[in-house]
Amino acid sequence: MPAKAVELVKQASKEDREEVAVTAVRAGIYKSRAAARLMVSAVVKAAPEVAGAVTMAASELESGQAGAIAGAAISAAPASKNQIVASANYGIRMAGDPSSSSSLHGNLATHPVILAPSGVQPVPHLRGAAAAPVSAPVTQSNTPINTTSGGVGNGTYTGATATPESGPTVVSYDQPRT
Repeated sequence: MPAKAVELVKQASKEDREEVAVTAVRAGIYKSRAAARLMVSAVVKAAPEVAGAVTMAASELESGQAGAIAGAAISAAPASKNQIVASANYGIRMAGDPSSSSSLHGNLATHPVILAPSGVQPVPHLRGAAAAPVSAPVTQSNTPINTTSGGVGNGTYTGATATPESGPTVVSYDQPRT
């Protein structure tokens, strides 16, 4: 899909290039939501002048992926970073606007990703992180866990002798059991 979108954008005239690029990216996202950032990256790399419009359209359709979409667009056209960030933020706002009928999946911006302009660290989308694994040394000893009660206080029990089995018994599985 990204290759076909790039082909269509390159064949389009300068006046129609932005509209063709946005339409191709929208069609690709309608076909496969997972391909959103790939579509944006490929189209923006082929036609950097449409980076803002393509990023906005993709972010509006897939607001949950807006950070990845903007990152892919910035990688493809670093000179358009500020325009891409602004377009992604606008696309997120449009996705969250119930009056916007062009959103693919309705209101997905319940927890929007906030992207920052050039030179500013992005505001992270916080969520619970997994705790680091806990490690502790494991030692073995002959001391019983409970030395105050049970047994004779040293892990042994009087009168509880083990009676080992006499030896292996052959079992015939081709005869009925008795």
